[in-house]
Amino acid sequence: MRIKVKRKAKGNWHPQWQADIKDAAIWAAAQLGISSKDATVQFILKNNTEAQYSGVALTMDPFRRFVVILNAWAFPSSDKILSTIFHEMTHVAQEFHQGLAITDCLTEAHYDGMMYSFDGPDGFADAYYDLPWEVDARKSEKKLLERWKKSLTF
Repeated sequence: MRIKVKRKAKGNWHPQWQADIKDAAIWAAAQLGISSKDATVQFILKNNTEAQYSGVALTMDPFRRFVVILNAWAFPSSDKILSTIFHEMTHVAQEFHQGLAITDCLTEAHYDGMMYSFDGPDGFADAYYDLPWEVDARKSEKKLLERWKKSLTF
């Protein structure tokens, strides 16, 4: 797996974060069992204050290319940035391990052998918090953050 990081909003992201985000994503890929995959994950560091998300993983080419957008305004601490990296990397892993696939129009998703239907973006947004892949990603981000912190103490 190749990890790339690009700072778009340079004034909002400290230059060291570019390397730190790459290191955390490489570590997460290994923890999630996807580091050997022939794929690229590109992190784009923005500060889009109109966006309603702190981070989002987009599949550009299934199993080959992913883009993760992070918005600086949403990160009050380094723990929140790391949690979001681990959350979004979990979604990348879910595509490989549980068949996560969401249509661009947000009307249908597939995950772990099940199909989920939504009434467009609003229906998807209403269901978002309780969707099984989101529940799994929230659990994963907490576990990975805890492991990451333990790994730094040695």
